[in-house]
Amino acid sequence: MLRPFVRLEQLRFDDPLLHRVRIAEHFWGATSELAIPKGKPERWHYNQEAEIVLISQGYVDFFIDDDQFSLSPGDVVLIGPGQLHASRRRYHSERCQIVLHFDLRYCLDMFAAGYFSYFHGAAAPLSRFNSVIRSNPALNDRIFQAVMTIRREMEERKAGYDISVILQLKTILLELLRHDPESDRLLRTSALLAEIRPVIDYVNQHRNEKISLKKMSELSNMSYHYFSRFFKKTMGMSFLEYVNGLRIKEAERLLVTTSLSVSEIAGKVGIPNVAHFYEMFRKFNGCSPSEYKKRKLGWLRSGKG
Repeated sequence: MLRPFVRLEQLRFDDPLLHRVRIAEHFWGATSELAIPKGKPERWHYNQEAEIVLISQGYVDFFIDDDQFSLSPGDVVLIGPGQLHASRRRYHSERCQIVLHFDLRYCLDMFAAGYFSYFHGAAAPLSRFNSVIRSNPALNDRIFQAVMTIRREMEERKAGYDISVILQLKTILLELLRHDPESDRLLRTSALLAEIRPVIDYVNQHRNEKISLKKMSELSNMSYHYFSRFFKKTMGMSFLEYVNGLRIKEAERLLVTTSLSVSEIAGKVGIPNVAHFYEMFRKFNGCSPSEYKKRKLGWLRSGKG
């Protein structure tokens, strides 16, 4: 299919506690200038985050890469990170959809890191689950209700809402895993993960120290280059991305639980170069450490968090 307009959609994550989760409702009236003409897909685009779309009103054709899905009210559709997608309405009528974006790395912590490549699409894109969902209305409904719960939690922002949202996201991923007829691929990935488990354990214990890729390859009894490729294939991200992700998560905790300066925190998490720390922190959070701390503490002190 011809895709003349393809763009990366840059998203804003404004929630003070869920900085890598975003949910929004989009509405098009039957005669609105924003309404997509019948039969004409909107511009193709992609996101760096995973995406779940709920159709709450109207009838929509959804295009993901080379697949097409005809959706009705109550249907959900999944889109993986980096997957091209577009949509069009099937009739001249009102259309409303709820869109949930989330970073898979944010949902899958160190205890579930082995599942990252499975869901991220290293072997197959996340949209592969759509055929499973279409053949299982009960699964579709459970995902729909989980997303609606996330929406309510993020609107009401009661104490612990961030915990609830992450639990709902993990529940969705678990439902997909349990219903995937090809989940044996995950078992193979888990077997591969066992080969680098000593590395994972070492990094978790020493992430605030200098970690040599050469030493990690020796720890896993692999050559330097083979280990680098093997780790990325197994984990769905490079070794450096994995280590930096853990370090930034630790920095986030220190920012809101201690009075340490940014430079002190940078040193404590193993990124002593402050300029590099700022660069990495902004890459993961879309804001500076001071902005992150102000946002988090301001929200918590308000009594809403």
